[in-house]
Amino acid sequence: QTVFNDRDYYSLLGKIALEQGQYASAMDDLEKAMRKDLSDADKIFNISGVKPERTSNFCEWNLTDLGTLAAKFPTDYRARVFLGLYYTFFATFKEDYYPVALQEFQRAAALSKTSPLPPYFVGRLYSKASFWTKKAWASDAGRDETTRNAVSAYTKAILLNPNFLPAYENRASGYSNLKQYPEAIKDYN
Repeated sequence: QTVFNDRDYYSLLGKIALEQGQYASAMDDLEKAMRKDLSDADKIFNISGVKPERTSNFCEWNLTDLGTLAAKFPTDYRARVFLGLYYTFFATFKEDYYPVALQEFQRAAALSKTSPLPPYFVGRLYSKASFWTKKAWASDAGRDETTRNAVSAYTKAILLNPNFLPAYENRASGYSNLKQYPEAIKDYN
């Protein structure tokens, strides 16, 4: 199989490490895959289906794999971030996965009071919901509510790390969608 990008490479390395019982390496490799493109981090699992699975082909991550990491590292926020990202991927296909993903990101935030990643991914989840949910389709008010939630989450990420540029970029986009242009301009600058 050809590796198409670094994200796929590190994801596969992580899966191999997991299968060999090298759980710390699996966590580190999956984090490297995630950090290659935070805006597309829910794609690190090489998923081919439309619902979470407990088993999968060797190259695909599944709930059992991620649950193993969460059990091996109960105080490491990254395991919960990975679970949140996994469910975020499936929220495109079924809205029921939004609250499950949100809960995992909230668990990650409770484990790490300093990382901007959990609130950033909460913001990404709300940004996705502002486009992909029935509530967002039903009215501008529904879309705006989820966008405001996203902006709030990005603000939390920025407070944790004022140098975390992806949060500024996404918050600026949220402000633009809310027609709060002066705030958006500040973030884009």
